Formats: sequence, structure tokens, C-alpha cells
Amino acid sequence: MPSPHPKFARLSSLTKRPVLLAVCVAVVVYFCTPVLLLCFALDRLIFPQVDGGSTHEDRLIDVPLGGGRSIRIREYGSPGLPNCAIFFPGQHGGISSYERTLFPNIEQSGITVFALSYPGQDGAQGRSNRATLIDDVHSGIAAIGRETSCQPTNSVFIGHSLGASVAIHAAQQVRPKGILLDGVAPTLTIAIQAAFRRRASTQPWNLLPLGLLVKDDFLLPLIHSLRPIPMVVFQGTNDRVTPFEDAQKALLDQENVQFFAVPDATHNDLYLQAQPQYSKKLAELAAR
Repeated sequence: MPSPHPKFARLSSLTKRPVLLAVCVAVVVYFCTPVLLLCFALDRLIFPQVDGGSTHEDRLIDVPLGGGRSIRIREYGSPGLPNCAIFFPGQHGGISSYERTLFPNIEQSGITVFALSYPGQDGAQGRSNRATLIDDVHSGIAAIGRETSCQPTNSVFIGHSLGASVAIHAAQQVRPKGILLDGVAPTLTIAIQAAFRRRASTQPWNLLPLGLLVKDDFLLPLIHSLRPIPMVVFQGTNDRVTPFEDAQKALLDQENVQFFAVPDATHNDLYLQAQPQYSKKLAELAAR
């Protein structure tokens, strides 16, 4: 078979170059996108502004933080209940949902609930960021101690998802008598990796050295520092947001942690699937 004319061979080579260049540019842009997001917009991703709808709390307390920001506290339960709990929500808030599905069960156990909303959530003003979130939360906890009959050191901390990490950090200063968590991610990187895996378009982003791009908060040393405060963790086996395997590996053998696997539970329905054991363990912590 005769060889192609040199002129046509050169023409074919020239037409391939722009295609290869375009592919290379697309690959660079594709992998630069998560790098830029994680380096410069991570707080925007972690703390979206959300409005969970109307709520029907027994009492509402807004705590100003300065700069047009506030943390909001909602109280559920009569003042005469013998015990109290402070609830730390995940990144999407959703207090209106919890007041229908979770808080009534807690009240039936004789526990008043004080649900926090971080800045930007469910009517709290401003935006949250990692640098100030724990200080913001401490301002809210201090307001609970000043303005209600609940003493935070005599309360149970309840944390869901991001709120689990917030509860553990807050407990370093305010030592509650017990901690109940669900949907725990041992590090921020693990949560980000799980988020990338949930979409085919972002799965390859996990090839990047995410641990070098994200300032991780490793929860295990903080959990160790909370001994002898008892901690109960529920984790769903079908949790795709804070994967079960990662939480089990990190927490299963910790001496101050009771770890409960909830078969078939997802990240969002775990506390419903875990009933009545969830309520039983919370009541045990509150009765200490």
C-alpha cells in the first residue's frame, strides 16, 4: 500500500495538535477546579446559607456575634423537665425537620432540647466559617447557661454530621456529662472524598492529594482528650456522606466510645432507623 504523500502527513499532524492541546487544557482546568475550590472557597462549600422553613419552638434566643452575624438558639420542652441537651446540626441545618422527627422523642425522655443554628442557618444572620465557628458556638452555649435553667456542663451534647465534629470541639472547653453523635467523619478530608465519590463527574478529583489541600481536624485526639466523658456514636451502614467504614475503623475500639452500627441506615434517616436504642442511650447519658 503506498505511503501517504508527505504534504498530507504534515497536514494530519497539524490538525491533531490543536485537539491534543484542547484535551490537555481541559484536563488541567478540570483538576485545577477542585484545587481552587478547596483553597479559596471551602468555607462557602461547608457552610451554605440555608433556610429550613418555619419552626415552632417554645423559646427563641438570638445571640449577636458582631459584624451582622448571630447564632440562634431554639428551646423545645417545658422548663420543668429534669435534664437538658444541646443539639448541634449538620451543615444544612434543618431544625424544622428535627422538631417534627427527633425532638419530640427527646422531650418524652424528660430532656429539654436547645438546638443551635450557626450563622447562615435557619434564620441566624451572616455566614459561618471554620476560623470562628467554635467561638461562635461557645457564645451560644454561654447564652444557654446565662438565660436558661440548663447548665451546659450538666447537659448532653448531641451532634449530627458536621455537628458531631462541632460538638467534640465544643466539649474541649465545656465538659458535658455525655455526648451522643451520629454520622461522624473522622476528618474533613474523608467527608470531601465521600462527596467527590457521590458524582461520576467528580470521582477523579480523589486522585489529587486532598490531605495536602485541606487543613484537617483529626477528631481522634480530641476524643481521647474527653475521657472519661462517655460518648455514644451511631453510624449507618449505608451512609454515603460520612462513610461507615471510615467511622468504624477510627472509633470502634476507643475505650470511651460506644459504637453502634445501624444496618441499612443512610446519613439522613439514621436517627429514625436507630430508634428506640437512640432514645435509650440518650436517656442513659442524661441520667448520669
